[in-house]
Amino acid sequence: MLMQPGIRTLPGLLAALRKARTRSAYERVLRSAEVPAEELAGQATWNNRHYTRNCLLRTADMELMLICFEPGQGTSIHDYGAEEGWVRPIRGELAEERYRLDEDGMLVCTEERRLTVDDVSHLAKGASLHRFTNPLPMRSMSLNIYARPLRSWNVYDSRSGNGRLRPVPPVSKR
Repeated sequence: MLMQPGIRTLPGLLAALRKARTRSAYERVLRSAEVPAEELAGQATWNNRHYTRNCLLRTADMELMLICFEPGQGTSIHDYGAEEGWVRPIRGELAEERYRLDEDGMLVCTEERRLTVDDVSHLAKGASLHRFTNPLPMRSMSLNIYARPLRSWNVYDSRSGNGRLRPVPPVSKR
C-alpha cells in the first residue's frame, strides 16, 4: 500500500480526502495522516453526558468526523447498515467490541480489542455491528471516515438484541 507522505495538517488531510475517489483511497489517507491531536483539539467539543461527533468534512461520498470521548464514555451497540467506516484513535485509546446476532436474535460478542493511537479499525458493509468505549481515565479522540455519510444506523438493545433504525445523533456545535 502506497503511503501518502506529508499529511501533517488538518487542511492537508481535508485536501487529500477531497481528492480521494475510492474507499481504499480514503483508508490510505487516514492511515498516512500524521495530524497532531493538538491541531485537531480546536475542532473538538466535549460533553460530560455523552461522546460528541464533530464533522470536519462531508461530501456526497464520505464524511470525516472527530469523535470525542470523556473517560468511560462509549457508543451504543450499533451498525452502519450498508455503509463502511474506518476508525483511528488520535489521542488515548478505544476499546472496540464486535458483535453478531445468534440464531435466537441475541447479541454475541465475537471480538474485543484495544485500539491505540494510529491503529485503524475497518468496519465493512454487513459486518459492522460494534461498540466503542474510552477505557482510560483521560479523554480520547478518534478520526472516523464513513463512506457514504451516515444518515441513520441500527441501534441494538444489549439485553434483548432488538435493533431499531435510528437517525444518527446530531453533529456537535462548536
